[in-house]
Amino acid sequence: VVRTQVRYCQAGLAHLRESLSQKDANNHERRKNYMMCLYQQAHLLCSHHKLLHLLQDRGNGLEDIGQAVVDDVLDIKGAELELARKSLDECIDLSISFDYPFMQLLAGKSCVKLGFDISSGEALIQRALECIASPSDREVAKVILSRIDDMQVVGGHTFKTHMPPSCQRGVPSAA
Repeated sequence: VVRTQVRYCQAGLAHLRESLSQKDANNHERRKNYMMCLYQQAHLLCSHHKLLHLLQDRGNGLEDIGQAVVDDVLDIKGAELELARKSLDECIDLSISFDYPFMQLLAGKSCVKLGFDISSGEALIQRALECIASPSDREVAKVILSRIDDMQVVGGHTFKTHMPPSCQRGVPSAA
């Protein structure tokens, strides 16, 4: 299972690398996409790092999953956490420069949850909440933050601590 998760991380990182190589991110939609890719890349790099350590702790050789070949292609050999921090820093810089407070919330929360810089992450969250003028938008932002707090990562799996009830009727018809 862990090997499969490592492969998914690697595939996601390869896809994000392609997306981040786009040029001309000067319009609103492209900028938002670029920042979200940076945000996701930071999380995938951290997951990749944790999963590889989990495999090493279990005594599974990395050659079993073709890690040497993929690392050469992705150029992340042992630098996942540094690269994750750089991705998150760039995301923060762009979200401040172009005034995207919701991205600042996500990036600040990531700084806290990933353990990069807790005090700066908390300060960024406060700054973002202060930038949100609408009281209803501020409440939505707080709900988002609390939902992120409700997420736990256990053994590489993400679980919600409070799961919503399952849908028992299925999807309503379009008729």
